[in-house]
Amino acid sequence: ESVFAFKRRIERPGQINSLGQTLLKLTSPGTTDIYQGCELWDLSLVDPDNRRPVDFVERERMLDALEVEARAGREALCKTLAGDMSDGRIKLYAIAEGLRLRQAMPDVFQGGAYLPLEIGGEGQRHGIAFARRQGDRWVIAAAPRLVANLPGGFAALANAFVYVPTELANLELTDAFSGRRLRPTRAGGRPAYKLSDLFEVFPLALLHR
Repeated sequence: ESVFAFKRRIERPGQINSLGQTLLKLTSPGTTDIYQGCELWDLSLVDPDNRRPVDFVERERMLDALEVEARAGREALCKTLAGDMSDGRIKLYAIAEGLRLRQAMPDVFQGGAYLPLEIGGEGQRHGIAFARRQGDRWVIAAAPRLVANLPGGFAALANAFVYVPTELANLELTDAFSGRRLRPTRAGGRPAYKLSDLFEVFPLALLHR
């Protein structure tokens, strides 16, 4: 029972860490590499062996079902996936939507600039964010970190902000996961997004324009 109690305590923070790493991998400069079979959770203690058999039929079935649910309502789907991460569908969804955005905006991801974004305010250590830019086309990736030490969940980050360039101050960006359209607020006279707003319905944010 003590082992199961320990597992329950670290499981969700571990899942959120994995999702954050997945988003950073999908959006950072360079070529995205995903081990086959790791589209869902993989609990290997070493690098996964690419010779292992993979149930691609099951993954295709899950992906098809996610696409149907997304068409019915992305925000509702995101809330469902974030509410129960145990089956790994949330990771599959994050990978699929991240790759779709890369396909839709190849100029940004292949040759766009990389701009680290400052995070400030109370709880600033609980987030990481950067932007990719090519001309007037933007992508902002944001992920939580150190969530095991975050009492109250993401709502506790209402006073933590991702500061964005002034060019974005009056623009709405669309989140690739939830479909929500978000406009920066202001913090300390600078345009910024609240971390609590970015992670309100999904533990990652992938904004684009």
